[in-house]
Amino acid sequence: MKYALGNMLNGAGGLNPDGLSLDLQFATDKTLTARKGPAPAFTRASTATFVGSDGLIQSAAINAARFDHDPVTLACKGLLIEESRTNLILQSGNFANASWVKSGGSISSVANVAPDGSANSELFSEDGTTGAHRIFQSFVGTIGTAYTLSVFLKFNGRAEVTLENRAITGNPNAVFNIQNGTVGLVSAGLTAAIQVYPNGWYRCSITGTATLAGGNYLINGYSGTATYTGLNGPAFYIYGAQVEAGSFATSYIPTVASTVVRSADLCTITGADFTTVYNQSEVSIFSEFEFQSSNASAIVHCNNGTASEVMALSQFSSPSRLAIFVVDGGVTQAAVNANANINQVYKSAISAKLNSFQFVLNGVLGTKDTSGTMPTPTQINIGKTQSAVHLNGNIKQIKIFRKELSDAKLQSLTT
Repeated sequence: MKYALGNMLNGAGGLNPDGLSLDLQFATDKTLTARKGPAPAFTRASTATFVGSDGLIQSAAINAARFDHDPVTLACKGLLIEESRTNLILQSGNFANASWVKSGGSISSVANVAPDGSANSELFSEDGTTGAHRIFQSFVGTIGTAYTLSVFLKFNGRAEVTLENRAITGNPNAVFNIQNGTVGLVSAGLTAAIQVYPNGWYRCSITGTATLAGGNYLINGYSGTATYTGLNGPAFYIYGAQVEAGSFATSYIPTVASTVVRSADLCTITGADFTTVYNQSEVSIFSEFEFQSSNASAIVHCNNGTASEVMALSQFSSPSRLAIFVVDGGVTQAAVNANANINQVYKSAISAKLNSFQFVLNGVLGTKDTSGTMPTPTQINIGKTQSAVHLNGNIKQIKIFRKELSDAKLQSLTT
């Protein structure tokens, strides 16, 4: 009887027929502690910000995981995993400082709830002259590198503003309506985005590739043109400026007198914990997640510290695809995949056994690969490949099974 009960508990049938060995419910539980199996180890060598359950920007301590929230619905999006980024702007929240050049206007501190919940915000007021009404700061870029410029803005008289990147020939810009939350005209060579935050705030951003070694980051008032007669009064509230090398905006990185690096998030399962979770002979992996970049990363990446032994629920780029990706002895064994888009929530799962590899996305099965050998990984990276390529997104949940689940079970998990 003792032996039979042990078999039931360990996946032979009965209480755990699917061999569930790891159940991480990041979005629901907001913790690294697993409902079943070991808690992953987590490190990050710096503090970092995230959106809390109240929709406001908060700071997480060094080595503290971030459970990010939608700033509007307040729903938890799950564990936030980001690559390292540097904010190249100085005094990112102190626009009265001399690091910021003001033209046709001035900065003051006034009573207004900021995106981090503080009682006061900085206000840009236009003077009454005819000309440009702007605030800007220079930064040093690298030719051929994509940069994303972002800032939080709130209407207080001036409905439209532009963000302008003068590290690009022609000084391209994008127009943002911060009264109704829309993007207007966008110059060729730029992409633009606007995100709603509580209390009337919007995070506006532009992305483009530098063609000059240095340039200015401009935040301009706009009235059908950049040159106009000013309001001679309040125009817009401003918070949290950022310039970072990359094709999308990441979590806000506050700076003071120097640039600041936010370190990468690292989440792993290794050693004896790995052995209890992963079965080298047959395995299935399920996750619910979203990502915001089309890079060749992974949601769950089992490897031996190199690219030669890999079992992964992976993301590929150009175009974005999700897949089961299997490498044994440095040779790709399987890569069943489907197209996917950034900033969408997906449920996906993979199953693997000798000569049997399957992938399913939102209940839709791939074409099973019936030829290939199993790799021998020794660790699990969550939201990262064995190298430094990060998911740059949120993981809501992960489940790992020490069995090859049936196609019907995979569909049920991901529907």
